Amino acid sequence: MSNARTKGRMLNRDISNSKKFAALSPKAAVLFCMIIPHLNSHGKLNGGAGFLKDEICPRLNYISLNDISKLMKEISDNTNMKWFEHEGRFWIHSINFLSQHQELKVDRLGQDLLPSYSGVNPDLVPPEVEVEEEDKGAAARVFLDEVFVKLWDVFPRRERRKDAEKHFRATVKSKRDCHLINYALAEYLQKIKGLDPKYIMQGGTWFNNWQDYIPADADEMLKEDMPDEQ
Repeated sequence: MSNARTKGRMLNRDISNSKKFAALSPKAAVLFCMIIPHLNSHGKLNGGAGFLKDEICPRLNYISLNDISKLMKEISDNTNMKWFEHEGRFWIHSINFLSQHQELKVDRLGQDLLPSYSGVNPDLVPPEVEVEEEDKGAAARVFLDEVFVKLWDVFPRRERRKDAEKHFRATVKSKRDCHLINYALAEYLQKIKGLDPKYIMQGGTWFNNWQDYIPADADEMLKEDMPDEQ
């Protein structure tokens, strides 16, 4: 895990005034800081408890294997470093890493092979269940509300939320739409990387125009993410 790229990675001094970081327990704060130099160029990492204990903090006797899951849940609930399950395995994704902390040019990032939190993976798609139509509609609304919250949490300029939510509800109606808006947001985050915040769209504006950022290969991505519905 140790190489020139990770050795050069440093904590941003903004962490000193971060309310989210300050909310962490001492053990969680230590684990959070120790994970950062191990993140890959896309801000991601294997999140298995055994892996984290063996690779991240093997010599810290006060953080046991049994502590890891509880601490990662705490970190995920309080910071932008998200711990999530995808296809039976746990992963870590620092969701603002590319836009705020990564200085490599896009063509030097390498392939993004690990799953993304609330991004371009099928975990955001609700399971197919047999329920009454009224219940199904209510479940769908709850699910879409959750999708919007996750997208809003990732968006870098969270202004005009009511407008954003209105536009989201008007344009995101299906599983396909959920995938597309996630692809679009991933595409937009790449485009704005390194931009002065004043040039980044307000949330209320972007959610009204998100379809302009659907990537050209979205159909191919949908074939992979929704193979049974193409």
